[in-house]
Amino acid sequence: MENSVTLLDVLRALPVDARAAIFGEESSRLFAGCRLACHELQQQHDSTITHVRLQRRCALGRGPGRGESHLPLSKFSRCSRLSVTASDGAPADPLFAILEGTTPAARQRITHLTLTRGPYDWKGYDRRLVVESAAAQLPALEVLELWGGEDRTRLSLDMVSSGQHRHPRHGVCSMMAALLPTSFVCLRVLALDLVTAADLFSVGALAALPHLRELSLSNLSLPDFITDSSYSSNSSRQAAGQQGGGSSSDRPPPAALQGLSQLRHLQRLLLRAARELRDLDGQHLLISLLGCCRPPSLDTLTLVDLYDDATEVRVELGGGCAMLTGRVDGPGAAAAGMGRGIGSVHAKMQEDRHFASRRAAVLAPALLAAADSLQQRLIPELVLSGERWQVTPAMCTPEALSRDPLPRLLARCECVDVEWLPDIPRSRDPAHSTAPKEVSLSLMRMLGLPRYLELEHGGW
Repeated sequence: MENSVTLLDVLRALPVDARAAIFGEESSRLFAGCRLACHELQQQHDSTITHVRLQRRCALGRGPGRGESHLPLSKFSRCSRLSVTASDGAPADPLFAILEGTTPAARQRITHLTLTRGPYDWKGYDRRLVVESAAAQLPALEVLELWGGEDRTRLSLDMVSSGQHRHPRHGVCSMMAALLPTSFVCLRVLALDLVTAADLFSVGALAALPHLRELSLSNLSLPDFITDSSYSSNSSRQAAGQQGGGSSSDRPPPAALQGLSQLRHLQRLLLRAARELRDLDGQHLLISLLGCCRPPSLDTLTLVDLYDDATEVRVELGGGCAMLTGRVDGPGAAAAGMGRGIGSVHAKMQEDRHFASRRAAVLAPALLAAADSLQQRLIPELVLSGERWQVTPAMCTPEALSRDPLPRLLARCECVDVEWLPDIPRSRDPAHSTAPKEVSLSLMRMLGLPRYLELEHGGW
């Protein structure tokens, strides 16, 4: 029909928010065919998208005979978030190539930048060059996420052999702080992979970022060319000895923990580590970050497994000074004086019986030690999620309430929320050969009713 209304007519009449409800705000392959249908439909789509995803396998740029139409961001006039995946064949600084030829107004709109390397790539991109490009060309950047990558340009083999790579001035955090006050003044969220020991030692330099509120640090186990002795100082050995047990050479270095404590405005801290909270290293880390090395304004501390990206422990702070008893002295005095006790704890009991049992044995002493350092009498809430974890029958006895860490922790929590009751293996010790029914009832009295309860009626 001559007067029929086409899809393009509808899209032209719609405001951009309505078009976003159709196309979404993120570039997607679902609309690849739509973009190829006609040039105007492609323009309607691209002018709506605010989150642009690019994958770079080769160098970009104008090149001979190439105009602005070949520049990837020239089509997305509303781009405020840019996510780039850099493969091994990409230039060392893919951001510079992507931003080449863009207008100052287009760069001013970008507030969120994410760079990752491909899942099967080893080199990815050079983080230092990317940081320099972001500092020079993205003045309004609020969120910066750098996953993967390496330091190709300034981390030579001579620096590694001489130990200079461990100096904080070579860390990417120190580099970002040095670019102030002309760059990163709006940065609120920062996510980094710790590639070198210098990255770890230079975390304290981030205190210079005036608006940094959220920090995510990943890959806490350093690369293979960094040995344990290269980032374990004498002071860390002494601190580890005071905690007791374990190998002190594996302890987090005091320089890194002290650096975190200097981030006075930080509110959310997330750490991704290959070692989960089932050994003394995780216990030492949790005690330190909840006590003497806690950033003063911290609201949430989250520890995440590096491999499956699952939350292991999340601690919400701000339990209030009403929970605190007596006069608080020592390392926890600053946090307690501001009424920043432990508010709630969410722990994932992994679906592996052995590891979950170890985690419970490590997590409970760490939380008790942190509460003791704050002289916090009660923890308002403890949430235990997961369905496959174990406790021993001996832990369900009245004597265990004053001896074992987990019952003691449960006794100090106002509210205990359990997703699944743990399994109770039969004990071979005649002194603890309590009937399963009595042990289960004792456990339920200690933990409270679970969210889920399965009844096994008979067996074949």
